[in-house]
Amino acid sequence: MLRQKLVEILKKNREGFISGQKLSEIMKVSRTAIWKQIKELEKLGYKIQAHRKLGYRLISEPDLLIYEEIAPYLNTKFIGRNYIHKESLSSTNDMAKELAYKVPDGTVIVADDRQRQRRWAEVVSEKALYPYIRI
Repeated sequence: MLRQKLVEILKKNREGFISGQKLSEIMKVSRTAIWKQIKELEKLGYKIQAHRKLGYRLISEPDLLIYEEIAPYLNTKFIGRNYIHKESLSSTNDMAKELAYKVPDGTVIVADDRQRQRRWAEVVSEKALYPYIRI
């Protein structure tokens, strides 16, 4: 939730920098918490420019089906409200079976890349070109 809110604020302030102090006031967390979330977003592929006196500015976002990018477009009551994103997964179906009684109804499982053995041939998707989704 914190990361999603941070992405939302950075997208609204794309044209300029927003200070860590301002972000921490808006989100009611410490500047250290903001910095940690910025680092997590960068690991996900967000390009964020950081300037010591000016703050942070979003340069670009990843072309992935991660929750932070999907959530603003969800107009559902329960499908997709719980969202599991994996960079690579052998089978979305196997994961769905494993989690069936542990997660809420409508949970969505997304894998950018799927590798699976079928008979003697390995099936590999082109990462993020053909995402695998299981509801």
